[in-house]
Amino acid sequence: MFFGGVVAGIVIVDIRTPSGFHEIFSEAFDGGLFKFDAPYDQNFSSIDPTIRVTFWSGTIGITIAFVARYGAGQIVF
Repeated sequence: MFFGGVVAGIVIVDIRTPSGFHEIFSEAFDGGLFKFDAPYDQNFSSIDPTIRVTFWSGTIGITIAFVARYGAGQIVF
């Protein structure tokens, strides 16, 4: 069922886009979305606490969430 949905979605997108997938991929390449570091933000590894999402804030947040879930959750036992 999932595979059929994926195939149907690809076919519908290809039919409804005037130039098909060629247009989609050429727009992505022109916009720089296929560069190796496209989503990478230079501030991602910063330790500045005023930046909302960094590697360190994600690591601390995930650690706290896992400790709360697996350390105090009764479902785990």
